[in-house]
Formats: sequence, C-alpha cells, structure tokens
Amino acid sequence: GVGTTFAYDATAYEDDNRLYYTSADAAPDDFSFNFGGRVGKFMFNRDGDIVSDSKLKIVPTISSNQILSWEIIADDGVKYSFGQIERSSSIYGGAGWRNRGGSSPLVTTAWYLTKVTSPDGLSSIDLEYDLTYKANYHHEFSEVEYFQTRIYASCPGDPLLWYESYAIDTKSDAIFLKKISTSNLNIEFTTVATGIISIGRKLDVMKVTNKDGSEVKSFKFNYKPYSTGRFFLTSVQEQNTISSISIPPYKFSYDETPYPEYEDTFPTTCGIDAFGYFNGPRPSYRSRLPLATIADPGFPYLGAGGRTPNPSYVQAGILKEIIYPTGGYSRFTYEANDYSYVGNTFLGERKTGGGVRIKQIKTSDGVNTSSDITRNFAYELSSQPGISSGVIENEPSFTYEFSHFSFSSPGSNTSNSAFTGSITFHVPYKSLAFGYSEVKEKRSDGSYTAYYYYTPKDYPYVADSDDKSIIKVELFGGDAGQGKYFKLADHPFFKFDGKNNYMRGLLNETKVFNSLGKPLVSTVYLYQQRNIEKLYAIQQEDQSNSVYNCNPVPVYFHFARNYFINIGRAELIQQSENL
Repeated sequence: GVGTTFAYDATAYEDDNRLYYTSADAAPDDFSFNFGGRVGKFMFNRDGDIVSDSKLKIVPTISSNQILSWEIIADDGVKYSFGQIERSSSIYGGAGWRNRGGSSPLVTTAWYLTKVTSPDGLSSIDLEYDLTYKANYHHEFSEVEYFQTRIYASCPGDPLLWYESYAIDTKSDAIFLKKISTSNLNIEFTTVATGIISIGRKLDVMKVTNKDGSEVKSFKFNYKPYSTGRFFLTSVQEQNTISSISIPPYKFSYDETPYPEYEDTFPTTCGIDAFGYFNGPRPSYRSRLPLATIADPGFPYLGAGGRTPNPSYVQAGILKEIIYPTGGYSRFTYEANDYSYVGNTFLGERKTGGGVRIKQIKTSDGVNTSSDITRNFAYELSSQPGISSGVIENEPSFTYEFSHFSFSSPGSNTSNSAFTGSITFHVPYKSLAFGYSEVKEKRSDGSYTAYYYYTPKDYPYVADSDDKSIIKVELFGGDAGQGKYFKLADHPFFKFDGKNNYMRGLLNETKVFNSLGKPLVSTVYLYQQRNIEKLYAIQQEDQSNSVYNCNPVPVYFHFARNYFINIGRAELIQQSENL
C-alpha cells in the first residue's frame, strides 16, 4: 500500500542528523503500468496528486490509506479497471555470508486488470483470476552484496576489509488468470503444477467456448523441462472439437547452450556479466563482486565474479525458430551488442556490451523457397564504416572511491585524521543506459532502410543541481556518539531520472535506399520535451556495519541521499517526409 511515503518532509531534508537517526524516507512510491500496448510510470507528488509521464487519466480508490484499485482512462475513452490485488513480502538476511534474517509483512505490490469497458459503457471484457493457489506464493531470489575497504590515515598500509551480504527472497501471491469473458465468448485458462517453487504453475490448456458452454476450440501448451529447473514452451497445439481434421502445432526451438543449475533456495550461479546477462557457469557459488576486488582470506569466494560479457553464453535459451502450422517458419540469428562510444567519447574500437541484438530474420512459407525473405541488420556508422553505432552512457564501474574525510574528536587519538576508502558493489553504480544511433535493415535485393535514433550521446544524463548524498562517519569506543556528516555532489547512488531520459531511444529519422544505394525517401520526426514535475525525495540507502578498529577507535559509515525525480515525456509533434 501507499502508507505515508508520498508525504513531503522538508524538515528531514534540512536536518541530516534527523534523517540518519529516524531513517526518514520521503521517496515517493514509483508506480508503473503495462497494458494494451501502453507502458509508463507515475507517482504521487507531495500534495497527493498523481504525476505521470503519460496522458492517461489515472484514478485510485483509496481506503484507510490503502489503494484498493485503479481506473485508467485512455485517450480513446476506453476504461481499464485494475481490481485484483497481489501482495508480496521479503525474507531478508543480515551481514555475513548468505544469511537470512527476518521477514517483512505482506503488502500490496500489484493490481491486475479486471475489466475493460468501451467509451459508451455498453460493452466490456471481464477478467477473472484463480486464487486457489494464492497462499503458495511465487518466489524470487536475489542477493545484495558489497565489499568495502577503509584506510585510516594513522594506519597506512593496513586497510580494513569488510564484506556484507544481504539475501533477499521475495514471495508474492500465486495468482493466475482464469477466464476472460466477452458478450459472446469465454476464454478459460487451466494451469498445472511444475514442482518448482520459483515457477509454481504453468499454463496447460486455453479453451474458447460460446456462452452456452459449447467449445469452439482449445489450445494445448507443451513444454520441455530443462534439467536445471527451467521450462521451455516447445509447441502449441490447436484442438478443434468441431472438425476431425488434425491441425499441425506451432513449434518453438531454442539455443541449447547449457544453463547452470537453479535452486529454489538460492540461485547458485554468479555467472552474470555487468549488464545482468549470463556469461558462463561457475564451479560453485561465488561472489558477484568483480575479479579486481582485493581478496580477503576470511571470505574465500570474494572477487570471484567475472563480470565481462561472454558472447558464447549470452544466447543460452534464446528463441531461435518458430515453425507454423502451414509449414512455414521464422528463424532468428543473434549477435552480441557492442559499442564504440561512451557518451560523446569515441573509443576507437568496438567493445562487447551486455545482451544480444537481432542479426538476421529469415521467413519462409515452407512451399516456395523463391519467396523466402531474409532481412539482415547492421549496427555501424555510415560515416565511419566498421565502427559500432552503439552508445553507452557509462562503462561498468563497480568501485566508488572517496578520500576527502577529516574531522577531530576531542579526547582521543583520532584528532584531525583523514579517512579514505572505497566501496565495491556487486552491480555497477553508474547508469549503463545504452542504444544504437544508426541501424540498417538490409533486404535480399540489396535495398535497405536506415533508422536513426537518439542515444545518451545526444542526450547525456543531467543530474539535478539539488541532488545530494550524505555520508556519515561515526566514532565509537572512547568517543561513542561522536560523528560527522559529509555531503557529496557526486555519489554512487544515482537515481537516473535526468531530464534528458525521455528522448533516448526515440526514432529521429528513417531513410529508404534502393539496391544501388540511392536514397528514395526520408522521414524526419520532431519531438517536444515536456518536463511535467520535479519530485523531491530523501532516502537512507545503506547503514554500513563496517568497523575499522584502529588505535583502537571503531568507525562506522552510513550512506543516504537527497535527490529529485524529474517526471516528463517526449511528444511527437511533427513527422515530415522528403522525397
């Protein structure tokens, strides 16, 4: 539910000490939606009004400070109602090696679509959900870890090495779509158990019936159980009860690169690159911290997480082919993403990025090979052949350095001591926003279409001037309670909600060329940026248990941040075609 998290707390913003001791959190809840081809986000401002990056009208139903349902009205007048609540809870751990600790109460985290109503209110589509297995819960597993080094000026060469790991299991209500009803048809969904906690159940049959219950047709979903605890949809078979004719199924095939084993208790693989994609198996559970991390004898797995993208593994399990009932097919060939620019900086080479991009799509009707269509995609600059058109905002960076700490503590030998240190995170602490500025779609006859997009090169991240970070250094032992705050303009906990984000990835221009490379037509797209509202937020990010016992004076580090969230959108205002 909402609780009071969208309340503005100006006092906390001005009082850093109060922030730390009360764990004040004025960060607004971040809501997102995805339905009917519409994707966006919205928040409550400090007055309790909804601020969205879309033009949709969004109306909540709130009772006792809890959101019970939502109603969203699209620009065409269609009304979407979201009334089925899903609740989630976290089981979390504390500092140490893969520890678990307490659990949070179940809170509402999602609202499922329950009704779609026409603008005139005369027709509707109703959605019903199966709550039979609600208490079984879906499980998702993750882990937050970081390795910290601290150097105390009076103890040169003797840095503190400290490792913290937080295991987080998220469990959510197991809710499944049961039926979709229209004025003349019902579509019913049947699920079956998988035997795997993290998956729970899978779709088995989808049946279409008339209102009198007579069956029109049904579809059977078949899967291939993977030895590592994953399922792949292999075919969809239409079952027509009216006709005795057997219809061939839709078939799906996937890349057969082996996956690592998956456990319900913990994900055992740390073979994840800096971008979050699989980059190869590991012999046993290891930290996801990069190899460059200083090894600590007390934690033998530290620094074992290779985070470099590996094109040989990133395609594991990806869809490779669809065979249609007619005998035709679509085949997909992929390749690793790459880039030659970091922001506006030209690297002079192509570097492998995370994930894959489409390289080729071949379609066939399965009858006449002369009608096969092959489309190839190229991702390089026309002005610099051989140079990738990929642009990344920042290259992966895991370690944040800070070195401008100093303060005096009367009555101890820590007077005027300078602190330096670093934190190595298991995820990059800077934005990895990525895109291609130019993509060519080449056809079999030699003609092609070039697509040009806005990237972080055109619209770099711009932090709000009021964004702040707070680092508190607190002394214990002989000077218990002594502490000092340090505000940093640049900090590791970026929000990535800069004013330029709306433009990235938008289509700037298309150009169509014939087989001789002569341009035939170009279309230019013009947008207007609309900065809707700037929301203030303050949030405690981390409360470090790092203890540096030098002199001996234990030292604790605490992190928090003040930041602003810029809500806005880019609207297409003109599309012009030139011959």
